[in-house]
Amino acid sequence: MMNSVPLKSRWSKVSWLLVILIGLFALGACQSGSSNPTTPAPTQSPQVSLSSTVTQTPLTPTETPEPPGTADNPLVISFISDKLDPQVKANGDKVAAQLSELTGLKIESEVSPTYDWTLKGMADGAVHMAWLPPLTYIYANQQGLAKVVLLTNHFGDYKYGTQFLVNASSGLRSFFDPILNKDTTTDAPTALAQLKGKQPCWVDPSSSSGYLLAAGLLQMNNIPVKDGIFLLSHSSVVRALYVKGICDFGATYALAGDPRTASAVVVDLPDVQDKVIILWISDPVIPNYCLALLPSLPAGMQQKIVQGMKDLVKTDEGKAALTAANNYDIQDFKDASDADYDPLRKMVEIMGISLDSMLGR
Repeated sequence: MMNSVPLKSRWSKVSWLLVILIGLFALGACQSGSSNPTTPAPTQSPQVSLSSTVTQTPLTPTETPEPPGTADNPLVISFISDKLDPQVKANGDKVAAQLSELTGLKIESEVSPTYDWTLKGMADGAVHMAWLPPLTYIYANQQGLAKVVLLTNHFGDYKYGTQFLVNASSGLRSFFDPILNKDTTTDAPTALAQLKGKQPCWVDPSSSSGYLLAAGLLQMNNIPVKDGIFLLSHSSVVRALYVKGICDFGATYALAGDPRTASAVVVDLPDVQDKVIILWISDPVIPNYCLALLPSLPAGMQQKIVQGMKDLVKTDEGKAALTAANNYDIQDFKDASDADYDPLRKMVEIMGISLDSMLGR
């Protein structure tokens, strides 16, 4: 008969065996984990690469603009015609074509209806050279738009002045010798002092010779006169002095001609030079039309243009085209600088003239 082990005793043995097995399993798991420790990597901020994170648009190569004076970027010379006369354009084209040939630069002409239009073109860089009268040039130069390079020879002179005229019976003393064709004194105060308190006849407020220079000389020399009468033309001033009773003296252009010798005046008043005499003539300080360039043009290019114009005016064809395109007699050119305008600029300051109202003068 087999010995029986109580059930309770057998269950105790099994329980202890299970406890031992579980303990051994847990110990093995801990040892396994400690023998291969895993150290977590420190948290790092991601490295940002601008080249990899910023979307870059490939740059399109920019074409270098053609320099001025080339086929794709021609120089532009401006001529004025209030009615956009086709003949002005045709002769302007002749000037541009001949100048292109002489300089090796590509030059084209354009016709503007006003000087304001031309100066806006120069401000935009669309016009590179233009023909400007004296007050218009002074304004353009003040705005940084124009640099004078050439003065025109107009009927034999490059500059002109003003002359003070009186009726021969006025009792005023003349300081001009008609035989020598010059003043007997260059002292303006001496010659003009006798006009103090007298009544002048002027041409118009925008006339350089028929008002601005003459009135400026009187004011500069402290010679007050009565308010002037504006007669709107040089010949009208001559006629007023001839008939008397309108004014005591007048002022007109001088040195580049004499309105007393104008055919229309002489036909009506054949003895006008005996009846209306010159009291005194100023120095020639008013420049004729000039050729002005954009100051930004390269110096070498400016020299080419200047020399080309000098060569052009030496030819009959060139002289004719220049005269017709400008509707202004041009016989020759000479070098000019901004200093040529200083005497007239001084009169502008003395008289307080607003130059932006003088465009075209």
